[in-house]
Amino acid sequence: MIRAGVFIGVDRTGQLHKLNDAAAGATRMRDWALQQGLDPARALLIADQAGPVDAAQIIRAIKAFHQGAGVDQILVYFAGHGVNIDKNEYWLLSDAPSDPLSVINVRGSVAQAEYGAARHVVVMSDACRVPAEGIQGQGVASISTVIFPNDVPDAGLRPVDTFYATGLGRAAAEVRDAAVVADETARAFRAIYTDALLDGLAGKGDFDLAADLGGEPGLYVRPKALSDWLEKEVPRRVRAQGLLGRVNQKPEARVCASDVTWLARLAPGTAAPRAPAVRGVSLGPVPVPDPGRRAATGIVRAAVRGDRPQVRQQFDAALSMPAPDVLEMVRTARKLELPFGPGHMESQCGFKVRGAVVESALAVAGRTELLPDQSGPEGGAVRVWGLQGAAASVVLRFAGGFGTVVPALDGFLTALSFDGGELVDVSYEPSENHSRWGEYQARRDELRTLRAVAASASRMGRFKLDGDDAQALAVRMQVAKGVDPTMAVYAAYAYDDLQMVGRIRQMQEYLAADLGLRWFDVSMLARSLIGRRIDRRAGVLPFTPLLSQGWALLPAHRLQLHPLLAGLQATMKPSLWSLYDARGVEMLERALRSGDVA
Repeated sequence: MIRAGVFIGVDRTGQLHKLNDAAAGATRMRDWALQQGLDPARALLIADQAGPVDAAQIIRAIKAFHQGAGVDQILVYFAGHGVNIDKNEYWLLSDAPSDPLSVINVRGSVAQAEYGAARHVVVMSDACRVPAEGIQGQGVASISTVIFPNDVPDAGLRPVDTFYATGLGRAAAEVRDAAVVADETARAFRAIYTDALLDGLAGKGDFDLAADLGGEPGLYVRPKALSDWLEKEVPRRVRAQGLLGRVNQKPEARVCASDVTWLARLAPGTAAPRAPAVRGVSLGPVPVPDPGRRAATGIVRAAVRGDRPQVRQQFDAALSMPAPDVLEMVRTARKLELPFGPGHMESQCGFKVRGAVVESALAVAGRTELLPDQSGPEGGAVRVWGLQGAAASVVLRFAGGFGTVVPALDGFLTALSFDGGELVDVSYEPSENHSRWGEYQARRDELRTLRAVAASASRMGRFKLDGDDAQALAVRMQVAKGVDPTMAVYAAYAYDDLQMVGRIRQMQEYLAADLGLRWFDVSMLARSLIGRRIDRRAGVLPFTPLLSQGWALLPAHRLQLHPLLAGLQATMKPSLWSLYDARGVEMLERALRSGDVA
């Protein structure tokens, strides 16, 4: 296997606090790669010890790996400051956040690598995944850079494994090295995750090493074994250093490669030591896995398998757990399950809102009529009359000036739910006076629970599936000849995490056949929009991503929004479903009035 790697370490980023072990961690990782036998010309260290780091250096390095005969496996390691915006990761280089070449779009880069020349790509990130703060922090997403080339021939879907030092919304810690307590310099601090990662790659973890995977004698570290061990090992090291309550770091990974793929090879006959110790600290027993993560997984699994009694039991059990994110997930799901507003409209098409006051609705393919909401003071309803075609985009503006664009579907009522100023769910159900209602009502409670769990779990970054759950979800969301139009959006992102592009394309076909509808997000993830300009000819609805996490993927798919929407991403508000400030709503309205978008 021909291997290459780029090892990036950035201690100093703009006005953010200086890190102590990022550049040094990248150096240790590169040293490990050289010990693995990587050609020094293909094991590149890009660290700010030698000067400022920008994306151009990384792009040149990765592009060089693709030239000539190419390589089989590319390793990309980053240590430095990171942020999470709309469930997507961004790495901050030396001149971030103001310089576009200093913000790396990790999710977009992964999406591009999935169809690149290398047979296997591994991304390892020892960076925080905390929300960006302030206007400048939120704006980094709109100026970010993808580091994998988009001009290589499409060689088909490639596995890309991603290793994160910590969970969504959490910080990655540097801690004082127990062996050098008296040293007050940067040498006294070490990154917990990088040290554990290097121990695992050296075969020192208490996990099984495979033999002869590469066709040569030796012991091999596989991606899945390493990720499972890191999930236990990092919290154990946190506890061993007496940092519980101050450091909450539980790694996550997305492993797509097969079990015959490897990350490290040990020499034949190596007796790998087990249970490494933090320098000067005894680790003790392996702690119980994160109960909050297990609870969230159990709730999602019960919902996608249609076991509503089990969902209720899981909800009740979660209420007694010291896991605030899971408690919030349960609270949101229970609220979203409850129907609200009218069950039908004379027009058989429209919107109803809870948690925000709707002020206006703009449609050019139909006539809108605002109605008072019967369920309470915060909300409202909108009838849509004379819809031209099966569906059309509608721009909704709410009190406070913010708004969104969502499709109106013929025969359906669209329910929008807000919580704390965030658009947490958009759901579609047939109007009770439409012919679709008869079949739908037999499964409405099951589908409402499934949608509520999908929305609340997606909001917390927890809507994850395994292979069996993926099949169960496909069955659960089937309605008549097609699929639940709401669940198709949530499912598309969950399937994308599993690299199940075939299932996404199936959903796209079902939606088109049953509803005459092509969702923007589903079509994008099905790779049906590569290089397209999103106008009326693109045939998708709406004319922007529905979920905010979809924005990070636009560069990888080389998508161009309507020229009137230039700069729209910078107007986005923190929200699961795309939500825009007053300036963004004006841009959406101008684009819709132009007649050049659907």
